[in-house]
Amino acid sequence: MKIKHYEIEKLIGKGSFGDVYKGVDTRNGNTIALKLDTSGLKVLKHEVSILNYLYSENVSNIPKILWFGVIDNANILTMTYYKTSLQDYFDVKGFINEFKMSSIMIKSLDILRQVSMAQVIHRDIKPHNFMLTDGELNLIDFGLSTIYSYTHSDDDMLYEKEDLVGTPRFTSFYSHCGEPTSPRDDLLSLGYMYIYLNTGSLPWDEIERKETDLPLCNINHPDNLIRRDMKSPTAILPTLTGSLKNYMDYCYSLKCDDIPDYHNLMRIFTS
Repeated sequence: MKIKHYEIEKLIGKGSFGDVYKGVDTRNGNTIALKLDTSGLKVLKHEVSILNYLYSENVSNIPKILWFGVIDNANILTMTYYKTSLQDYFDVKGFINEFKMSSIMIKSLDILRQVSMAQVIHRDIKPHNFMLTDGELNLIDFGLSTIYSYTHSDDDMLYEKEDLVGTPRFTSFYSHCGEPTSPRDDLLSLGYMYIYLNTGSLPWDEIERKETDLPLCNINHPDNLIRRDMKSPTAILPTLTGSLKNYMDYCYSLKCDDIPDYHNLMRIFTS
C-alpha cells in the first residue's frame, strides 16, 4: 500500500483511535512511522497541534512530524520511526534492574520536566510510549495530552471526572479519584512504570473481574475501584524501598497545583 510518497510495509500497532504502520519515504529511503485515524475524533490533529507547540518551546526527545494531511476522510500523520520501546526491551529482558531503571528514570524525568515547563501533561505515561534509540530515550504518543494551568478555579477543583484518560494500569491514583490532571499524575504513572519494569508486574494486574455495564474507562468501573484502592498511598508506599520509595513519597505528597521539583527527583536516582 502506498500513501502519497510513503510505502507502507507493515502494521506495528493498533489503538482505540487508529492504526500505526511502519513505512518508507520513497524519496529518500528513510524509515517512517505512519498513523492513520479513521475515528473522526481528530486525535491526530490534536497530537500535531501539541507537538508543534512543544517544538516552539524547544522540547527535545519527542518525535518529529514529517507530514500531516487528510486522504479519503482519514487523518494521516507521518513521523519519526523508533524501533524499540521500553516495553519491547522489557519483553526481551524479563525485568530491568535498579541500576538501569535509575538511568531510565533520570532521562524520563528530564523529558517530563521539559514537557511540564511548556505546561503540557502527557496523560498516557507507560512503557509503550518511551522509545529507545542509541542510548537516548524519547517520549511519543501525545494524542491524549493537554495544556494545563497551575491556577485552577474552585469549580475545577470540585469537578470530578467520570472517565479516566490514558491506560488504567498506569493511570495515577488521583485520576482514579476524579481529581483534575496535573504534572503530578504523569510522575505517579512513571513510578508505576518503574514498578512494572523492575519487578515484572503491577500489584493490581491480577484483579478479579466483575460484570458491569460501565465502560472500562469509567472511574466507577469495579476494576478501576480496585486499582484506585491498591494505588492509594497507604496501600502502595509501605511496599516500596530505596530510591523508588523516596520518589513516590514525594509524588504522593504533591497537591494538584504544586510545581514538582524535577531536578530534586532526578537527584534521587543519582545517589
